[in-house]
Amino acid sequence: MEKKWYLLIPIFCSWLLLGVVGSRAEEEFDDDWGTEAVNRLKANLEIHGFISQGYMKSSANDYLGDSDDGTFENRELGLNFLSYLSPELRVGLQLMSYDLGYEGNNKVQIDWAYLDYMWKTWLGVRIGRTKIPLGLYGESRDFEGTRVFSLMPQSMYLASFRDSAVASNGISTYGNCGLAAVGDLDYT
Repeated sequence: MEKKWYLLIPIFCSWLLLGVVGSRAEEEFDDDWGTEAVNRLKANLEIHGFISQGYMKSSANDYLGDSDDGTFENRELGLNFLSYLSPELRVGLQLMSYDLGYEGNNKVQIDWAYLDYMWKTWLGVRIGRTKIPLGLYGESRDFEGTRVFSLMPQSMYLASFRDSAVASNGISTYGNCGLAAVGDLDYT
């Protein structure tokens, strides 16, 4: 079954419009409310990106491709956008492309895309495609600075399962509950 991430676009547009209309509930409704939504997105827009290029050469283990003679098929590229529509509401999207031997082949895909509403510090809701917090690196495996090795441990983060094990579509809750002298409890 082909995954159709573009079906999330109407959800994002609806939430964007609800954020603008909700903020103007006490004001007179006029014709330029769509312009206000665009201005609010642009005013708070953050754009970030990353690129990583590696080289593999292995004489005894052709890992995910032919690495006997060496290969540059070890790269990741990402571009993400994040905008705060209000202090509690943000929308974000990351486009990702990777090539690791036979996997990825530089195909651009939506890595994550969500609408995030944090009602209180102890309760927030994300709707869309969100990262799966699997193991130590589930949510941060795309950030090279969070790990000291070039390849993820394949016993836990198998490259051939990357597309299905990195993120999921749906609704998730998260938060941080203070436990007094014991510390805090983060949940997802």
